[in-house]
Amino acid sequence: MSDSVEPGNIVSTFVVNDIVTARQSLTEKGVSVGPITDVGHGVQLSTFKDIDGNLLGIRQNPQS
Repeated sequence: MSDSVEPGNIVSTFVVNDIVTARQSLTEKGVSVGPITDVGHGVQLSTFKDIDGNLLGIRQNPQS
């Protein structure tokens, strides 16, 4: 499994209101979380792996 999100890959994401705070909370719990990336149209994404090695993400949609 790739460590990055590529076109055509499926990654389950959790939508959050504040990606910076959510990422910090995961990091404080010992989760290795990737950097926050702008993936276009104002959407920000950060990925991490669960204990089974599945790639997951946290996503912040643009504020309306």
